[in-house]
Amino acid sequence: MLYPTVIADNFFNDPNKVKSFGLNLKKQKDPNSTYPGTRTKSLHEIDLSFFNYLGIKILSVLYPYEFEKLSFKATMFFQEVPSKFEEGWVHRDNGLITSIIYLSDHKNCGTSICQSKNVYSNVINVKEKHKCFEDPEKFNAVKIRELNNNQFEETININSKYNRMISFDSNHLHKANSFKDGKIKESRLTLITFFDEISYNGNKRIKYPLDEARKRD
Repeated sequence: MLYPTVIADNFFNDPNKVKSFGLNLKKQKDPNSTYPGTRTKSLHEIDLSFFNYLGIKILSVLYPYEFEKLSFKATMFFQEVPSKFEEGWVHRDNGLITSIIYLSDHKNCGTSICQSKNVYSNVINVKEKHKCFEDPEKFNAVKIRELNNNQFEETININSKYNRMISFDSNHLHKANSFKDGKIKESRLTLITFFDEISYNGNKRIKYPLDEARKRD
């Protein structure tokens, strides 16, 4: 792993404005059903200024003295997931860093960082997962989701909190703990960023926080 797990509360100065922006954007299902609910297009296609602002704002938490000299490649989406999807499947993301910002008031609907219980544990039932993401009411996800998730154990539980930003190494196994809050009818809204590349003054050999820490041993 190259990046630490970070939690930053009160991330936006005006989160209601960001939430309103996200709620009013058009969202769609993935034709390949690789994620639950609906997402916007990547925000660089919708509002490039906001995309650049948020990318650097997230990276400034990890690189507080260097962020003004950073550039990045990423995809960034608002995502709404209704309660019918129940909970997430343990998986890994592609890229370097995953960032999630919680923008609804759902309680106990955060994110777990996990690890394998055995050296041979691996993500399974991917095709079945995609069928469940396509129509969770038609395909009963519970048993096959448990077969996947029960191979892993939670190491960090990050609760959902309005205007909380979390970021973690994309290679970490992780899952959404729940999409359901019985007191809230609206879908769980998050703002997700997947960083694929980070450069410093055009040099892709940027220093990685945990790699630098290990060198001090």
